Amino acid sequence: MALGTIIVDLCEATFLGTAGLRALVRAERHASRTGSKPCQVSGNTAVKRSLAVLDMLRE
Repeated sequence: MALGTIIVDLCEATFLGTAGLRALVRAERHASRTGSKPCQVSGNTAVKRSLAVLDMLRE
């Protein structure tokens, strides 16, 4: 059963450390197993940089 689109709003985040990145990786894996689409919303340059390192920047 697909869940639809999962939105992770990171607009208020100013830092995304390893624990946060690990949680996003796990969420993305879970979404792909269930047929859902992950979507991150981020406005902070530092957070975008962290996501880009793992090729997880979705805009």
